[in-house]
Amino acid sequence: MTGMLALFFLMYSVNGGATVYYAKDILGDRNLVGTINGIFNVVQIAGMFFIAMLVKKYGKRNVFAMGLVLNTVGMMVLNYSGGAMWLIVVSSIIRGVGNACGGATMWAMVSDTIDYGEWKTGVRTEGLVNSACSFGYKIGNGIGSALLGLILEIGGYVGEAAQQTSSALASIRICFIWIPVAVYITGLVIMKFYHLDEEFAGIIEDLKKRGKVKEKK
Repeated sequence: MTGMLALFFLMYSVNGGATVYYAKDILGDRNLVGTINGIFNVVQIAGMFFIAMLVKKYGKRNVFAMGLVLNTVGMMVLNYSGGAMWLIVVSSIIRGVGNACGGATMWAMVSDTIDYGEWKTGVRTEGLVNSACSFGYKIGNGIGSALLGLILEIGGYVGEAAQQTSSALASIRICFIWIPVAVYITGLVIMKFYHLDEEFAGIIEDLKKRGKVKEKK
């Protein structure tokens, strides 16, 4: 999970940093940063209120995977929007819902690994897991910031240029669209091998019998 967290934080860093470049140089209006981020954030926050209901019905892994699929679809809509405002709005809504699904369940699954580790080894390692998550956050953010600059430099991006070259525009698309899509697809592949959802109820029941945990809802 630490590796996956680092990968996602790397993606968030690259994608977030590239937003202004995408709005200015691809969509042609720097002010669209506010539209893209504003709608995305509002929908994400609103979506959080429905995640518990979805998790109860479909499980954490499936809701997380649903979020990855929605984020991928949202990115594709934006990539082929041609600057059409209604498609930009649709993309932000889809990605907001996707991030609500992914963000909430990712941390819940991290929490589940603590119980799994205790069940497997007899040792509860909240501190170690939290430290690992913090490490993944720092590594992902650090590498992501450096990677954004490196890709733009390789693409020949010139900040003061009135019009960017095709290679510079391609580098922006790589950072804002294709790196996130690659990470989402990688996450979906990883989820194919994640089976803790099916085993978790039995694990908690076993820990209760050992007197290790209080009853969980």
